[in-house]
Amino acid sequence: MSHLARRPHRPATLILPLTAVLVVGGVPAAHGLPQEYDKEATATGYDGAVASLDPYASLAGLEVLREGGNAVDAAVAASAALGVTRPYDGSIGGGGFFVHYSAETGEVTTIDSREEAWAAMEPDVFLEDGEPIPFAERRVSGLSQGVPGLVRGWELALSEYGTKSLAEVLEPAVRVAEDGFVVDDEYERRTEDNLEIFRDFSSSSATFLVDDEAPEAGTVITNEELADTYRLLGEEGADVFYEGEIAEAIVATNTTPPLSDGAEREVRPGEMTLADLAGYEALEQEPTVVDYRGLQVYGMAPPSSGGSTVGEALNILEGFDLSAMAEEEVLHHMAESSALAFADRNTYVGDEAFLDVPLTGLLSQEFADERRELIGERAQARPVPAGDPWPYDDGDGDAADAGSAEGHGSTTHLTVADRWGNVVSYTFTIEQIGGSGIAVPGYGFLLNNQLTDFEPDPEHPANAPEGGKRPRSSMAPTIVLDDGAPVAAFGSPGGATIITTVLQIAVNHLDLGMSLPEAIAAPRLSSRNGAASEAEAAIAGTALGEALRARGHTVNEVGTLGNATGIAFLPDGRLQAAAEPERSGGGSAMVVRPEDVPPPSASPQFHLSNDWRGTTDEVFRYGRSGDEVLIGDWDGDGTDTIAVRRGNVVHVSGGHRGGDASLAFTYGRPGDTLLVGDWDGDGHDTLAVRRGADYHVKNRLTGGEADRVVRYGRENDTVLVGDWDADGTDTFTVRRDATYHVRNSLRGGDADTVFTYGRSGDVTLAGDWDGNGTDTLSIQRGRVFHVNNSLRGGDADRVLTFGREGDEVYVGDWDGNGTDTLGVRRH
Repeated sequence: MSHLARRPHRPATLILPLTAVLVVGGVPAAHGLPQEYDKEATATGYDGAVASLDPYASLAGLEVLREGGNAVDAAVAASAALGVTRPYDGSIGGGGFFVHYSAETGEVTTIDSREEAWAAMEPDVFLEDGEPIPFAERRVSGLSQGVPGLVRGWELALSEYGTKSLAEVLEPAVRVAEDGFVVDDEYERRTEDNLEIFRDFSSSSATFLVDDEAPEAGTVITNEELADTYRLLGEEGADVFYEGEIAEAIVATNTTPPLSDGAEREVRPGEMTLADLAGYEALEQEPTVVDYRGLQVYGMAPPSSGGSTVGEALNILEGFDLSAMAEEEVLHHMAESSALAFADRNTYVGDEAFLDVPLTGLLSQEFADERRELIGERAQARPVPAGDPWPYDDGDGDAADAGSAEGHGSTTHLTVADRWGNVVSYTFTIEQIGGSGIAVPGYGFLLNNQLTDFEPDPEHPANAPEGGKRPRSSMAPTIVLDDGAPVAAFGSPGGATIITTVLQIAVNHLDLGMSLPEAIAAPRLSSRNGAASEAEAAIAGTALGEALRARGHTVNEVGTLGNATGIAFLPDGRLQAAAEPERSGGGSAMVVRPEDVPPPSASPQFHLSNDWRGTTDEVFRYGRSGDEVLIGDWDGDGTDTIAVRRGNVVHVSGGHRGGDASLAFTYGRPGDTLLVGDWDGDGHDTLAVRRGADYHVKNRLTGGEADRVVRYGRENDTVLVGDWDADGTDTFTVRRDATYHVRNSLRGGDADTVFTYGRSGDVTLAGDWDGNGTDTLSIQRGRVFHVNNSLRGGDADRVLTFGREGDEVYVGDWDGNGTDTLGVRRH
């Protein structure tokens, strides 16, 4: 609406009902939380894909992709959401490994954000009286807590390869943490598994228990402390985690674990310092790569053993025609190759900053050819001794032998691809399910127990504890290319079984012709060079298991192995996101545009009229068909332009033109009703969000907290914004049927003016139709508009026809002459 010369004019907008929900591409948008979402294990389509263990996380990544973010942005958003809804698997209290394919350069790069031992750690830290401290005691202690790396990893990934800020990509997770999420069976079970530990720590019980018990499946829980922590990270950046108040809280938790009153558990403190956190760096490094069947398989280099061990096993398998073998033969050869690769992994792989890892030799085809000669028709005796890769490494070293105490653990993996062809395969963890079990008081997240990934033996040649060292990992995020083009990306949680799960998925998909969903769903076998192999029931308890035993394998049955996710790149250009259909309650696969949804048409047209003749003065295109439109004078120049809203991101256009937005910012939540007004009379329009009868008013085009919260009217009222008394400040009017209750100040209380105009079923538009500085009403009936220039009932002052049936109508001063007119949008 327009105003007198004492200030630039600003308009009202046609208000959508609070219940309006946008659904894009057949997948529910992140509105109306808390909401329980069905899990779909497979999704096929276009324009981007996300596969994770949880639908809230997949939705967070999908929201960022829809808002124009790339795969890196979406991966960080999804990982942050997993920190809310899957906090026992991976969070900002831990670390991870990030593999990225750039469609622009065709290159694969990786980021190591693995946890690091504090500087004071000694090699015998896990020994007492010469014997290893029992694992359960090592785990639940400050001794096990490494310096978390995840946040520095996010920072590096976004700065090098992302397009959005940390605050922007954290916003979906903030909403889930604040609004709540529906507990599922897996969350309840995992809390139950940690119940006695959580009860012993005041911070853990306050964060994760309800009345000192595990929350029941079907209930809604929140984590407002974590929401505040994410907001703090968004506002101040990663430094607040590593040098500010969060760093101080982490150190205090490590050195003085917050035991509950009456807890009798012996909890050994750690010796982490602020200097340990301040000195932490996420590291960008070259990936591992092997050529397999003409494809390039990329993975993580040390301190992860994932890339080298998967790569070595594939190099060994390259010499066998697996596609021509029976299933039992494939499993036998895979188990033998895996055992050999694990023998070498256990002996040689650790943090390259502390030892010389013969990585070139381990990944050489010549070394694999030598190791392959040991495989026959029957299983080798376990444990298989390590080989000697040094002759293939252009270096000198001694052959050695070492075991490994690493078990299953817990982790989480997600995979993302965007519309431009960028890909992320991302595995992160806090180690055990529940990490150390000790939450940071006031910040809503658990600290890891990652340092238990060191061997307790201080003489271990590759993986003994040491200050500043990163423990060996088995995480194996993987990307497969064919001459520079993505074929598939996948990974899994599961401690050391990650390696065998990823290896088996690769064989299933690349050798045996299974689709990626089939490759993930197939039963699994894990041979890690121990006395026995582990297998799921569909192998161990069937004829397959008996056939393997007949070859000399010891096969023990376990419940499940891994919990994988991945994305396949189909020959026709479609993306196929895949997650577990059943393991651990199943995962969540989503695509931006499902294959049965047609591609979006061209941007919709806006037809603007600058006078009351019913003719169009200007036509332009802006935004997308599904956008919500907001009209305002965003820059205070007296001319109204268009903003479009997607989720809770507002894209503001600086002129009547198409193209990119001149400003984009985030305010409110996706389910909020947005109202446009000049609330402080400075000539710049901004936003208020409506929740029920509360209005959260913002005086600047930025995110963050509201400047004012106002309550007016009733929850179900229709709301109109206008400057009803021409004082330069916009306020609210509420409509009930055909009666309007006008308020001239931003406060509650009674209306200043009450009048009746039109009929109860009319659509109402607010504007300054005659340029006198006072906003009044027009009612719309089809293509006919009845305009009133004063706040009274009675007849219209003007009646005109504009647009077509079905047009969306908007009010603005399009030419800055002080008089509001109409614009219509056509899709």
